[in-house]
Amino acid sequence: MRHYIPIILLLLLALTTTATATQKPQETPIQIIQSEVTALKAAREIDDTMLEGRLRSIELRLRNVVRDEADRTKDWVRNKQYTLDWYMGLFMAIVAVFGLAITSAQFIMGRHTKDMKDDFQKDINKQLAKAEADSKIIEDDAKEVQRIKQEIAREKVDIERLKQEVETIAEKCRLHENDIKSTVADVDRIASQLTPDTKLSEQDKDELTHAAQSDDTPFRTSLMAKATLAYENEDWQTSLDLWKIVVEEVPSAKSHLNLAYSAASMWKDDRTKNLELAPLAEHHYQKSIDLEPTIVAYYNKACLQALQGNAEYISSLAEAIEISPKQVCKVTHEDPDFDTVRSSNDFKKLMKEKCGM
Repeated sequence: MRHYIPIILLLLLALTTTATATQKPQETPIQIIQSEVTALKAAREIDDTMLEGRLRSIELRLRNVVRDEADRTKDWVRNKQYTLDWYMGLFMAIVAVFGLAITSAQFIMGRHTKDMKDDFQKDINKQLAKAEADSKIIEDDAKEVQRIKQEIAREKVDIERLKQEVETIAEKCRLHENDIKSTVADVDRIASQLTPDTKLSEQDKDELTHAAQSDDTPFRTSLMAKATLAYENEDWQTSLDLWKIVVEEVPSAKSHLNLAYSAASMWKDDRTKNLELAPLAEHHYQKSIDLEPTIVAYYNKACLQALQGNAEYISSLAEAIEISPKQVCKVTHEDPDFDTVRSSNDFKKLMKEKCGM
């Protein structure tokens, strides 16, 4: 409000000065009389009587003028006072309006400011509450992280312990696997060396018995061990049944050969009862030859054919002699399986041509 008062006063002063300056200047009555007196003084031809009368007239007029000027001055003063009062009233009205406006503005601004302050305080309180809640959450998260770290540390210890246990178990498994491989190799070796006239050593029997009874022995190896032991014990039927299963599992040349051994041995025990076993044995001898033509397969097939009186034995025996002449000729000369055909011309011819006998 204090800043507006000088501006308002300057505006009022400017209005008053402008109104005064715009009025056209006029010659006052006193100035007119002074002009007349000056003119009379200049007129030398006027006599004293006339001059005195004129002076009285001028004096009277001067008094009237003075009185009129006094009245006019009073009126002017009253008018100026009225104008000043009017301007002062207007000024006070303006001041009052400005004061009311400023007071209202201050009231509104004060209320608005208070509302803003309250809202700001509420926002601050909310932010503080949120910050406190976030701080609590962060603190809880930090505790949870610490707990997880502890659990991870414990789990690392457990993992390390389990790793050591796994390595120990793995080492045991490797050793056990080596034992199993050794057992499988032993059984394969013994089974591959099996012939109708083979007699197993006590060590071989123990190894076969262990392989047959151990739960860790692979199924095929266990069957081979049991079948070989049954053959060694001349349990032809059990050996034949087991070798049939082995052939179904692994149809190798040796498994066919061992099945043929079992069938042929069982047929030899009772040729009249087990007639179907001779063709079965001959069939598996041929299967073994098809997979791996060996001297053993050819020779034993020839023995079986000779015992049956089958002339095809000459062909099978000739194949065996071709593989190992010296060994087969010696064994054939002493083998009783060829006694029934030894006097035949075909046998004599073959022995003479191939063995020089």
